[in-house]
Amino acid sequence: MAGETVDTGSGRTQLRFTDGAMVSLQPQTQFRIDAYEFKGEQEGNEKGFFSLLKGAMRTITGAVGKADRKAYRLDTAVATIGIRGTEYAVAYGKSITVTTNSGLIEVCNNAGCLLVEAGQSAYVADANTPPVFTKGNALDPLTQPPGPATPGFSAGDSPGNIHAPQRPQGPYGPSY
Repeated sequence: MAGETVDTGSGRTQLRFTDGAMVSLQPQTQFRIDAYEFKGEQEGNEKGFFSLLKGAMRTITGAVGKADRKAYRLDTAVATIGIRGTEYAVAYGKSITVTTNSGLIEVCNNAGCLLVEAGQSAYVADANTPPVFTKGNALDPLTQPPGPATPGFSAGDSPGNIHAPQRPQGPYGPSY
């Protein structure tokens, strides 16, 4: 699991971790698991270190990071995001925009740190520009209309609603 990268291409995917965390990845997103350890209970060795290489995601954190917030981190080239029991969304291209839906996150880079509370959004232009607040919820996927379910991925939080992947169709039938 550690070192693996998920690339959604034109699809979407949802990852569920053993500590109860969920990560929803949007199209054109690359997400890497740098280190993950959770043995089913709080032992003090838990960790969840991830990288968002590009794209957008929404996450609800799990047990990792609840006892020790330094045990969880999401890195981008622009800033690092730490948590304090949280649900948040982040979009990353050459800059990042984050929105906290519940809890609190801390966005840090070379120029400083910013605490972003529930209902707040922040923008980070680059690794050397301080994070700043933006108006309103810049990235609230809960208020966006749902897109069509992509075959092979779960639709919403209904695990029984998973469809088998379909082979892409080429001009001469299924591509293999």
